Amino acid sequence: FALPKNGPYGYEEEFYSFDYGQVHVLVLSSNYQDPQESYSADGAERDQIAARVAGWIAEDLSSTEKPHSIVMMHHPIFPIVSDSMTAGLQDEWLPIFMGAGVELVLVGHQHEYMRTKPWMSGTSGGGLVQIMANTSQKTYPISGSGLGYIDVEIGDTQGYLYITATEDSLEVIAYNAKGRIIDTWTSEPTKEGKKAA
Repeated sequence: FALPKNGPYGYEEEFYSFDYGQVHVLVLSSNYQDPQESYSADGAERDQIAARVAGWIAEDLSSTEKPHSIVMMHHPIFPIVSDSMTAGLQDEWLPIFMGAGVELVLVGHQHEYMRTKPWMSGTSGGGLVQIMANTSQKTYPISGSGLGYIDVEIGDTQGYLYITATEDSLEVIAYNAKGRIIDTWTSEPTKEGKKAA
């Protein structure tokens, strides 16, 4: 694939962004949050590279003039079951997303459909929503984990998302593989003072 080369030095095609209509899309390689697949086996070097990447993410999100920002990555910030990436994603990247007003994070990895409740400053009630979609033929049954941040969880399903962005809001319609709607979500209207298109 010919990918944008606007990512941080040394990782240009693993971290990149682009604008599409009313949306700024940020694509991140979450693999580096795995302690086994880190940037470096050397702790000091790992921290230096992680800081460079985090700085690039923050600068990229703060520089867009689009009214909406969507982050796409493989691993969930809010998993259905325990995952080795969770701590790094929540400690290093989630605060950046929250500070930049990211409304939607799209993930995969755990082979279910799951949408979180809106998340703001560590408590539910407004802000960032994560949607885990599964296009793979590999599916898992519903976990039954009962985690408090889960709003919708559907097991044994595969499908796709249809996203519509206007200046004021994002709308996501989730379909299963047979084309039946299984979930919908609409962001809160853009508040005055948020980035204008």
